[in-house]
This record gives sequence, structure tokens and C-alpha cells, in this order.
Amino acid sequence: MATENELTGILKWFDSKKGFGFIRPDKQDRDVFVHVDEFGPDGFDSIGNNEKVSFNLIQGRNGKLSANKVAIIKLLISKENLIQANVLGVESVDLNSPEDSNGFISPEPIRSILEKVALNFELIREISPKDFEQFCSELLRKEGFDVENVGNWNQADGGIDILAVRRGAGRVDTKFAIQCKRSNKSLSATVIRQLSGVLNKSRTHQGVIMTTGFFTKPAILEKEQSYYDISLRDFNNLLQSLGDLGILRK
Repeated sequence: MATENELTGILKWFDSKKGFGFIRPDKQDRDVFVHVDEFGPDGFDSIGNNEKVSFNLIQGRNGKLSANKVAIIKLLISKENLIQANVLGVESVDLNSPEDSNGFISPEPIRSILEKVALNFELIREISPKDFEQFCSELLRKEGFDVENVGNWNQADGGIDILAVRRGAGRVDTKFAIQCKRSNKSLSATVIRQLSGVLNKSRTHQGVIMTTGFFTKPAILEKEQSYYDISLRDFNNLLQSLGDLGILRK
């Protein structure tokens, strides 16, 4: 468990090649930068994405706060106290799991938004816009993109929620500007025009709109007539994508 001077949060993602990632502190909206050197004695290999961690805050060289002394929080729960206790970060516990010598059991790992939706795809219509943006980020990473959530830096995004990069052969990268629309309605052509208006500013090669709803016929026509290369990913497309990745629970 975390000590009095430590903070807790979720390791949202970590790029082992680049050597850095971000932690989402509990009860905070702004992510905290973490470098590979700041993980504990066991290193990053002992900690996975979306895992509960403890950490301290330090001031980095650029003057911004970053995490150090990062370690996984190993929760142990007594079966007798499970019903009474509200344990931080526990997704669920199998009461049939074997106990250790002290009568404790380990909770199931915290599931990411992508994993939760893969277990019950209808949940995608109920999650918050913020969680849908996180779902899109996780899905894009599964599909092989490098992803940055623009909103994490509290910058004016001009209608772009995510910047994604597809690494190509010969160091030729393709950059995508992505909008995430959590809506149970069909999106109109206005959304296509809005994205077209910011693609040039974002210096990206293609645009993508991801939604929990669908697109109207005028929206599809606007996309086909647009000067920019824009892809539309609706409810059915996202469902198919999870199936193609082999993670959809049928």
C-alpha cells in the first residue's frame, strides 16, 4: 500500500522504446510524466499498463512535475473484510480464489476501458465522452499506432482529441488527426466540415472520426467530396475492429 507521502494512480501507458509514459493520478484529470529510470528495483517489466501504482512527485528539468519511485500496489484482501471494505482500485474479486497462508486473496487486475468494452460492447453507449476518448486511444495502440491524447496537455485542440502516428517502412510516418464523438445519434456533415477545417493547422496527413453512433448520408457524402482524406469509424466499425483483434467477448 502507498505510504502517507505517496500518491496513487493508474499507469495509463508506457512506451518501452522511448523510455517514458504517463500516470493518471487518482482524483485528478492531468496526467503525470514518468521516465523509465523512475521505476522501482524491479523495473518497468514488473508493471503493466492500467496497473495500480504508487509514486512521488518531483520537479523535472523543464520545471514540470513528474513521477519518481514508481511501484505497483499489491492489494491483499481478507475474505472476511471484503464485503465491509471499499478497497481502492479493486475491479472485482473471485471469492473462490485460493487463500495464502494469512487468509488473504489477490484481486483481479484492473481492466482498461478497452477490456471492459470488449467484455460487453453495449457498454460503449454508456461510457462518458472522456472514457470513450481513452477507449479510442487504447484501440489505436492495439492497432499499431503511436498515440498522444491532445487534451492531456490542456491545449486548445481545435476539435482534435488524439494525434496518432503509423510508423511506415523507410522511416515514412503517416500522421492522423482524430476526433472522438461519444453519441448515440447519427453525426451530420457539419462534423466532417469541422474536421476538414483543422486538418491543415494540425499538419497531419489524414483525419479520422470515431463515434459510438453512426453517420448520416449527407455526412458520408461530405466525406467523399472532401479535399482531405478522412475516415469514418462508427459503432459497427469499432465492433468489427475488436473482433479483428481477437479481444471481443462474444
